[in-house]
Amino acid sequence: MRSLARFPTDGCLYKLWGSQSWLHAAFPGGWTRWKAGPRAGLPAPRSGREKLALSMALVVFSLPASADLVDRIAVAVGNRAIKESQIIGEIRVAAFLNGGPLDLSGPAKRKAAEQLVDQALIRTEMARGSYPAPSDGDVNDLLKRIKDTEFHGDSAAYRTALAKYGLTEADLKAHLAWQLQVLRFIQLRFEPAVRMRAAKNTSAAVIGERVNVEFFAWLDQARARARIQFHDEVFQ
Repeated sequence: MRSLARFPTDGCLYKLWGSQSWLHAAFPGGWTRWKAGPRAGLPAPRSGREKLALSMALVVFSLPASADLVDRIAVAVGNRAIKESQIIGEIRVAAFLNGGPLDLSGPAKRKAAEQLVDQALIRTEMARGSYPAPSDGDVNDLLKRIKDTEFHGDSAAYRTALAKYGLTEADLKAHLAWQLQVLRFIQLRFEPAVRMRAAKNTSAAVIGERVNVEFFAWLDQARARARIQFHDEVFQ
């Protein structure tokens, strides 16, 4: 099994949702290509519907303590609940990774909620199989690549950016661990069948595009089958 810490450069591309341009920059030609973000310079996915989600982590971020503040349930996905704090956390991490503005408006929350719905569906599917979490070494390797790529090894700039977006390094590492686990899920869940059906001389790039099609077709079907209820008052 190929190591997640060393993304292969065989041209196999998995186009996930979100706008994490840094992952493409850190692993050019590797397993994943994210939808173009502010610094990506990459083409958006070709489907008519924007593929939302994997900026991706079901990490709970605490909101400031207040007698009047309640962490509301924003979305119900089957028996899973997505809270408002998770949506805000998703927005914070995505803004940090892209170096963009922190937008906590209603529409921005709704978009992040759509992303987290997809992630919830992936988590449900993962629970049915065996998809191991990445090692600490995998996560630390990816974190180092991000620091080197986005902050040129400047630890002070990195810490300042974390503080600016209201994050800790533990928040970021949890997010990265989830992303790596999803990449492993895609590899193990969809790639074998694609390779089995492919001709012997099929290029890795073509295999990657076919895996994209299989993955997003499954995701669309999972959304169609799921009971998804948005609580609109959270997104006002």
